Amino acid sequence: MNGSKLLLDSNICIYLSKRALLPADFIMPTDFVAVSIITYMETLGYNFDNEDEERYLNQFFAILP
Repeated sequence: MNGSKLLLDSNICIYLSKRALLPADFIMPTDFVAVSIITYMETLGYNFDNEDEERYLNQFFAILP
């Protein structure tokens, strides 16, 4: 693996869902990206502004290892 190892916290995940932060701004194609089970649970418990934000995160989590 040539890239960095990134462990995202719940704030980063929420910013991603709101499009306040774009993955391309800090994630390189060679990076390994993960979230902890705690982050996963915290993020799913967040009160999203709309269904698109929640859908985005569910899709994002689905592609993570």
